[in-house]
Amino acid sequence: MSKYISRTAYFEALAVADPTIQHTATITVDGEAVVRNSFIQVSSDQDTLNADMINGLHYPFVVQAGFTAGLTDRDFDIRNQYQNRLQFLTKAVTSDGVPTKEAAIKNSKEQMYIILKKWLNKIHAEVREGCIGDIKKMDYASVRIADLGPISDDFYGWELSFSDDEPAHDIVDEDEDYFN
Repeated sequence: MSKYISRTAYFEALAVADPTIQHTATITVDGEAVVRNSFIQVSSDQDTLNADMINGLHYPFVVQAGFTAGLTDRDFDIRNQYQNRLQFLTKAVTSDGVPTKEAAIKNSKEQMYIILKKWLNKIHAEVREGCIGDIKKMDYASVRIADLGPISDDFYGWELSFSDDEPAHDIVDEDEDYFN
């Protein structure tokens, strides 16, 4: 299984377990039971994200917005390095209790910041305890949190990005039979 597929599965499992995101939970919409869709993976194609946000996602939701891989060399220790990007978004909605657009944006950003921090704490705890098979050594100096919005139809939130690495056994262990 590739790192991208296993990372996606890990982040999706967090979305299922998250009591606010509740990906795949059965909810009632207009009197009808539907499966909550609140986690997606997208490339850099903003049009796809916009279409999903308008047509198919229940908010709040999490987007696996990027995953890149590369190599790094630390004193002849060749390592696979991974960059992860997750977006935490919800719609800014006005109501009787939140009468202004500014208050709705502030509430949206606050809600999503709390969720982002819960995910970051969960990932950190699992890395520290060795529970995550894929994330071996998180680079805490690489952790970045950036605000997002407005995106599409008044969605606001945050993007979490971080790097991690592991020994590049797949690079330094040669498969002599492959090219023969």
